[in-house]
Amino acid sequence: MPDDLARAHAARIHRDDLLVETRETLARAMTIIETAKMNGIDLQAYLADVLDRIHDHKINRLDELLPWNWAPAVRDRAAAA
Repeated sequence: MPDDLARAHAARIHRDDLLVETRETLARAMTIIETAKMNGIDLQAYLADVLDRIHDHKINRLDELLPWNWAPAVRDRAAAA
């Protein structure tokens, strides 16, 4: 019985930690979204561009993707055609 209680307690703690992490992640995302809106950025274009570029963007240059620094990526004209 004590093992069951310990497992239940550990599961509760894990669930609570996960909820806190989820709330913090959502708060960060909403802050970026609201900042983009306040800067008059087309939100759909911004999110599509950032999500497309972030996987191979240099980590020491992530500030370029923040709403107040963001500029749409220039696409290669040959690739677009």
